[in-house]
Amino acid sequence: MIAAVAGITRKGDKSQLEILYLITKEMEQGYHINSSWNHLQQILNEVHEVLVNEEKTQNDVDAVKEQLETALDNLIVCNKDALQKLYDDNIKKVKGKYTDNTWNAFNAGLAQVETMLGDEEARQDEVDRA
Repeated sequence: MIAAVAGITRKGDKSQLEILYLITKEMEQGYHINSSWNHLQQILNEVHEVLVNEEKTQNDVDAVKEQLETALDNLIVCNKDALQKLYDDNIKKVKGKYTDNTWNAFNAGLAQVETMLGDEEARQDEVDRA
C-alpha cells in the first residue's frame, strides 16, 4: 500500500495554460513572418494535446506552457507596407527620362526592393534597409 500511495501522481493544473492557449489561439498572423507563425501553430497543437489529455502531470503542463511562452516571445513581425508603397510609387518610372548612371542605381535599388517584398522570411531590419 505504501508503494502504491507513493507512486500516485496528481493531474496537472491546466487553468493558466488554458487561458494562455485560448488567448493565443485567437491571434491572427498579420505581419508575423511565416516561420515564426508556423512554429507557434505547431506549439498550439501540442498545447491542445496536453489540455485534452487528463493524464498529463504538472511537469507536462509546465513544459508545454514554457514552450508556448517561448514561441510567443519569438514571434517575428515584419511590416512591408511602406516598402510596398515606395515600390508602387516608383515602378512606372521610364528609363528615358533619367540619366544612365542614376537610372542604373535606381534600377538596382528597385530590384532589391522586389526581392525583399517577395521574401516571406524577411526581417524588419532588412526591409528597413531596402
